[in-house]
Amino acid sequence: MILSAVFILSQLPCARASEPVLSKLAVSENKHFLTTQDGKPFFWLGDTAWELFHRLNREEAAQFLQRRAEQGFTVILGALLA
Repeated sequence: MILSAVFILSQLPCARASEPVLSKLAVSENKHFLTTQDGKPFFWLGDTAWELFHRLNREEAAQFLQRRAEQGFTVILGALLA
């Protein structure tokens, strides 16, 4: 069993300040895509960092997440427990 974590990068304080911070994502009414609270489509551009919690310290993880946000990634997947 693998317990995973999903980071929504636009929720991080380090993400682009000009963009609104998301508090929740929802499934669209037609069940075909994710939306923000105000109904705008959410584009899931993900990267995996399975060992984020096991290999990086807090500062390294913050730097990694900041860089991915700058590169335009919106989601990071990591394993909490493998």
